[in-house]
Amino acid sequence: MWSRGATAFALALAAAARSRAQLNGLRTIIILIMSTIGGSMIFRFLMPPLMQKFGLLTFNAWAIDGFRKVFWFQDEPWELWPQVSVRVMLIFAFLWLARLLARRWEVA
Repeated sequence: MWSRGATAFALALAAAARSRAQLNGLRTIIILIMSTIGGSMIFRFLMPPLMQKFGLLTFNAWAIDGFRKVFWFQDEPWELWPQVSVRVMLIFAFLWLARLLARRWEVA
């Protein structure tokens, strides 16, 4: 399930872009920003509190929090419900957004 969020996000980006060149530039900028504030490049607990809050807007921050709970703190699987539920909601939100944006290509 962890990679499904990235797939749904990629579909939404592809549906939003008008060309491949625009998609390449857009995805590079967005993914680098999300990786930076989401904790993929630097742990979020080392960031200032405001940046930690902004990091929660990214789906990779929730995934990394879940992995930290399991592998570092050895929490039980049922203690992952916040991370899993947010990830599932983001998957559905990105898929809905991709579908909404892709409607412009439909022919009547």
